[in-house]
Parts: sequence; structure tokens; C-alpha cells
Amino acid sequence: MQEAMETFFHETYHHHRMANYGDTGTEQKADPMIRKYDHDHREALGAQLHLPLNERMCPLCGHIALRNYHHETYGRTTPSWINYLWCGNCHAYSSSFTGAGRKMVESDPLLDEYGDRIAEVFRDPGRLLKVLDGYWKAGSLPQVVSRRPRGR
Repeated sequence: MQEAMETFFHETYHHHRMANYGDTGTEQKADPMIRKYDHDHREALGAQLHLPLNERMCPLCGHIALRNYHHETYGRTTPSWINYLWCGNCHAYSSSFTGAGRKMVESDPLLDEYGDRIAEVFRDPGRLLKVLDGYWKAGSLPQVVSRRPRGR
């Protein structure tokens, strides 16, 4: 549980590491319908980490509609993830940059569709959440997370 809390609240570090992926305060025109979870909202979300995602409630709108997405990044000494947690109802969101440890995602529909252009999608949170919602509705999300084989 402690590890999950540390991972979830990695916001400060995330802002310094995400310069090429958006969500750093330098995004293109902000969508007025998109809102980042603030500290109190993240605290409320952290208190629900023991629940499966489909049972967690959005602290902003009260709906049980939370969704998540992980994008694996390489080029570091260990695999890492860019994580997004958002509400499918009100589109409030939180993002983080964390170590993946021995976990890996089985598929990444965003990477499959955008390839080398994925960074431009990350720079616009409104566009990103709209695309991810489409994958969720089509059944491409949530992703299957599995244990990484040793040595990879």
C-alpha cells in the first residue's frame, strides 16, 4: 500500500520529467471542460487505492467512472510508465511518471495508432482524454498489466 501511495503522488517529480509529453503547464489551449485533480482530490483518490478501478469514485463529480492508461517509456535504466487516471464522466484527471518495476502492459492502443507522433497527443490533455475515452468505449482499454519476464 505504501508503494502504491508513493507511486500515485509522484506529481512533483512528474512535472519535471514530462517536458516532452505535455501536462507540465505548457499545454496548448486548455480545454475548459478538462480539470486536473488538486491535492485534496488526489488524497481522496489515494484513499481508494485498495478498491478495484471500477469501484472507485471520482472526488469531483461523485460518479464511479474512473479509467486509467499506462504508456511504457524506455531509454532509462529501468522501464517506466506515464500514467493517466481520469473520470469518464467529468474528465478530471491526474497524471504521473513512475517506475514500472516488473510490470508491463500487454498493449498500447495509443502507441499503435500514433507511433512517433504520440508526444503531440500527450501535449494536449483534452485531445488525449478524448482519444483514450474512444479506446475505452471500443474495448481497447483498460490495458492488461502482466509481470515482465526476468531480464527484460
